[in-house]
Amino acid sequence: MNRLLLLFLLIFTICLVGCFGSSTVPNENSITLSLDDDFASVVNLEEIPSFTFEFEGTLNTNKNVTKNNYTIFSNNEDIILSDALNKLFEKYKDRMYVDVIGSDEVSTTLFSTLDQFGKVENVEYTPDDKKVYEETAYISLENGLKLSIDYRRFVYNGENYYTWKYTSSITMYLYYPMMAVKKDMMNEIVLISLPNRITFSVGPTLKLSSILNQSSYIDSPECVYYTFKYLPDLDENGNELPIDVKQQYVIDYYVNDMNGTYDEENKIIYYSYLGNNFKVELYDANFKMHYVG
Repeated sequence: MNRLLLLFLLIFTICLVGCFGSSTVPNENSITLSLDDDFASVVNLEEIPSFTFEFEGTLNTNKNVTKNNYTIFSNNEDIILSDALNKLFEKYKDRMYVDVIGSDEVSTTLFSTLDQFGKVENVEYTPDDKKVYEETAYISLENGLKLSIDYRRFVYNGENYYTWKYTSSITMYLYYPMMAVKKDMMNEIVLISLPNRITFSVGPTLKLSSILNQSSYIDSPECVYYTFKYLPDLDENGNELPIDVKQQYVIDYYVNDMNGTYDEENKIIYYSYLGNNFKVELYDANFKMHYVG
């Protein structure tokens, strides 16, 4: 009897999770990604950079997403989302990198539409090249932040169509890299800017209390959290890029996009972001960022 009751409760719990996981909220004409309120309250800025995704019509997103800096699209008229992504990618084509995760040969692929009751119906399309691509687009925004979008793409009648992956929904993520600095005997958080696709450790995925209260996060010569790896990109022959090419990618970003200056003799970049000054030291294995003031 107890086993039957346990099995019933387990099935009931799974059903509840499935039901709540599929709930959506409608968004009219735009969705804004921003920094969570708790972090925003301790970042000393009058206006914190954000990103607004604009479209024509209504797009549904997952209601259970708990962070302001990302969203998951679900149960949509995919043509609305596809048209909006085409416009976004065209706007940022010179500031975007597309990572092709994989591709498959197909005879047809699915694309979602909504019936008169708002229920999802999947229709079949035949891609021009009989292929579908799973990709992640990385966009370097003008405000110093980075945006990524995960999706499945196919070409139909010469046009790019974007829709959900077979294993996950389209996800749009806005990145907020941060640094903890000591000011007046207290930890404060400042936003930093990084070149596109450079990974970081300190941001909204951590507990705010940890960043504010733990000394290990404070910028110092011993701190490891503000040491960043160069991109692992390879050349056309599959060989690792020379270190000077990797470093040039970092230099070009801060000099051209952030109006920074480069001290070639000492291999140090200086740049300002949102009222704060930083220096970036280039090494053979990595580059390090420090707060200047």
